[in-house]
Amino acid sequence: MSSNMEKLKVILQTLATNSSKRPTAALFRELLPWIEAARNAGVTHTTIWETLSAEGLHLTIGTYRTLLHRSRKKVRTPKPNTEPNHRPKQQPELPTQPTFTRSKAVGEPESFDWNQLKKETPSW
Repeated sequence: MSSNMEKLKVILQTLATNSSKRPTAALFRELLPWIEAARNAGVTHTTIWETLSAEGLHLTIGTYRTLLHRSRKKVRTPKPNTEPNHRPKQQPELPTQPTFTRSKAVGEPESFDWNQLKKETPSW
């Protein structure tokens, strides 16, 4: 049984290191420290992308930029202070009853009656 386990470990290790079986994003994340070193040395993104493509990691420039952004985001460590620098705004409580009221004029009916208006003749 232990020989089978050793054999499986070797096979899985080979799969992990075989670049043809690994996703492009995993290969890119593995190369990220060297990509960052090249960038810090002043090499342009276009030159890095062309070099990667020439060496067999075929990407479009858009895919290169997306992988770079996502890889950096994944590697980034969280900040020690996770509290926000500002206090969140407190939302005012909404009233349960409408606060707008209109006082009625003396003799004003409760509601407007369109039928009564139709019956009246204009006084122009």
